[in-house]
Amino acid sequence: MEVAAAPINPDKVFGLRELTEVSIKAIPALYSEAFIRAQAINVKAKRKVAGAIVATSAGVCLTAAFVPVPGATPASILTTQTGLLTAIAKVYNITG
Repeated sequence: MEVAAAPINPDKVFGLRELTEVSIKAIPALYSEAFIRAQAINVKAKRKVAGAIVATSAGVCLTAAFVPVPGATPASILTTQTGLLTAIAKVYNITG
């Protein structure tokens, strides 16, 4: 695989997305999510991780809605949504 991560001509950077895809497949699944979060080239891979986080949070909110506890259900949903935003910000390396 040919990669130009620090080329002489910065307009001709190539191969980084392919390199990240191969790297994600090559490393163990346990470490792939950490690698996806750390890299900044392959946004498509980050989108998959963020989608999984959204699906998990939606499941938690749905479960909280079906098991109503007076006063606790809205609080648990708000907490879950806050955690969702924090988790997505971490995937995309957004600090603030």
